[in-house]
Amino acid sequence: RDTEENNTFHQVSFGLEALSERFDVRVNGYAPITDPKGSPGLAEVFLRGNNILMIGGEEVPLYGVDGEVGVLLFGGTRGGGGLKGAPAPAKRHELRAYAGGFWFDADEALEEVAGPKGRLEYRINDVITSLPGSRLTLESELSYDEVRDTKFEIGARLRIPFGARGSDALSRHAALTGQELRMIEGLERDTDIVTVQSKEENVFDNATNVAMDAVSFASDAAGFANTVNQGANRLIILQDGGAQIDVSGTDGQQLQTNQTVQGGDSTLNYRGAKSGTVAAFKAPGSRPTLFTSDTNTDTGAITVANNTHVAGLNIRGVGDQTTFVAGNHAVRGLSGLNNVVIEQMDIRNMGDDAIEFFDNNSNFRIHHTTIADVGSHGIHFNSDNSNIRLRYLDISNVDDQAIDFNSRNRNVWISDVSIDDVRTGIQFNIQNTNVHIQRAEISTTSFDAVSFNSENENVTITNANIRNSATDGIAFNSENENVTIGKVDIVNVDQIGISFNSENSNVEIKNVSVDGATNNDGIDFFNLNSNVTISHVDVRNVGNVGIDIAADNTDISIVNSTVDGTVSSGIETGSGNQLAVRNTRVVNAGVHGINVSGPTNVVNIQDVVIDGAGLSGLQIAANNTVTMNDTTFTGNFGSNVLQINGDNTQTLAGDGNVFNGTTLGVFCNSGPQNGFFGFSVGPQPTCP
Repeated sequence: RDTEENNTFHQVSFGLEALSERFDVRVNGYAPITDPKGSPGLAEVFLRGNNILMIGGEEVPLYGVDGEVGVLLFGGTRGGGGLKGAPAPAKRHELRAYAGGFWFDADEALEEVAGPKGRLEYRINDVITSLPGSRLTLESELSYDEVRDTKFEIGARLRIPFGARGSDALSRHAALTGQELRMIEGLERDTDIVTVQSKEENVFDNATNVAMDAVSFASDAAGFANTVNQGANRLIILQDGGAQIDVSGTDGQQLQTNQTVQGGDSTLNYRGAKSGTVAAFKAPGSRPTLFTSDTNTDTGAITVANNTHVAGLNIRGVGDQTTFVAGNHAVRGLSGLNNVVIEQMDIRNMGDDAIEFFDNNSNFRIHHTTIADVGSHGIHFNSDNSNIRLRYLDISNVDDQAIDFNSRNRNVWISDVSIDDVRTGIQFNIQNTNVHIQRAEISTTSFDAVSFNSENENVTITNANIRNSATDGIAFNSENENVTIGKVDIVNVDQIGISFNSENSNVEIKNVSVDGATNNDGIDFFNLNSNVTISHVDVRNVGNVGIDIAADNTDISIVNSTVDGTVSSGIETGSGNQLAVRNTRVVNAGVHGINVSGPTNVVNIQDVVIDGAGLSGLQIAANNTVTMNDTTFTGNFGSNVLQINGDNTQTLAGDGNVFNGTTLGVFCNSGPQNGFFGFSVGPQPTCP
């Protein structure tokens, strides 16, 4: 049997029956050969006194027996109603009635399945006259048990024999006695496999893997403190008592290890201790609100411990975005904690950090939480924390960073977060490792939307939308390594869309758009960065340079990208850079399409389209090595297509370039030029 719980069960069945022409007696037995299996759809978590339990964690196949006695009410297979007399043509109609019962159970079963049943069969024999032994049966069955309640079935069966037809078959069939005809009846046996919910079992908090041995209730500060003091392995259901629960007088509430605090009307998952099945439990009562005016910098409205879970609470303090009150925290943890979960929280009006943890903590999860109107950080982790997961967060109106990590934190995942009206959206200081930010919406920051200081390693930022940052969209300072930025949209930042300062390495920026860097560059690399790939990037409407490579950067590639509508140059390289630009369009640059502005650059331009510029399509300063192949200049240029400044002897080369115009304007400043770029249209450019 394949059940609705997607479980498959097998059983063996056996039976005994005794049949006469008029009476039936039968008994069947059923023995499952498959063990109970998990059943999330059947599982129920409930409270009984001071215990929290689960039933139905497993679907249990049952052993059982059923039996019935039947009698022919009228008709029969031979003359005289099948009671006596010589063989005669079969009676076409007969009615049989059956009564019996059933019993099914198993050691793991929550309850037995037992009760009476009865059925009727109305038979039309030889319904197809040319097929002796054919039969149409109209049948109905009624049964009752306390698990499945009343069950009524009605249906029809058509029996068609295979074999000889005609007079020979008729004579052979007519030669059978009434008892012999009964011996070719089909077996009557339940083809189902009866399953029920499993018995009660204890549960674990599925998030923290802590056994919940007892349940306590509280609706005020004193009751909350009392339930906490009752010890570990306890579910504390905190309910609204008609007013805020003021925990200020005790510096908030310090939890003990192995405790779960669940607010009324919230839902958490619990796992069966035996079955391993996970099911939801909704706490009774209404959602409570905790209040704290406490300013103890080491505590919060709730101070967590090892293996604690806090969920489904409102917490309020005495601050807001413009009012800083030191030590006024909602949730606080010191150092060295492990396995803490915070979820389904609504935290507002805190004077200090809403959620703060110090050093050397591990395995923390914060999710499905709203934080607003906070005088310092939304969420702050100091140093040396590991395995931190933040997801499904809504953080707004925060005076400092929405999410802040200091130093040497590792294995951090931030996903599905919405951040608005904060100082900095997400910030990491130094030496953080394995940081992943994905599906983030960050808007209206007074500093950077995302900021990494120095020496961070293995960072990915993907599927993010950044809007209205007062400085940079994404900023990396120095010595960061192995950075990937992908599928990110940055709109309307005041300074730089994406910036890297110095000595960053192994950077990939792909599938990124920057639209509107009002007062600065779209993408900026300053000094001594290496191994950088910028691909499938769209930079538009920036106040300075589209993509700016400053000085002494090596192995920089810009491929399959578009730069459109810059106040200054589309792409600019300062001095001492190694730069390749391939399969890229530069459109409507305010000054130069590509500007090699300083000396000692090695630049390769391949399959590039430069479409219009305020001055020149390509400007090259003195003492550079530039190759350009298969590049097209089109549109209008305010001055010259090529502008060569200073001495570039033996350093300019290329072929297959195209100018779609009537005049190939070239301006050469002082110093000789040599090699020059081969153009397939018009005269080759020369300089006096």
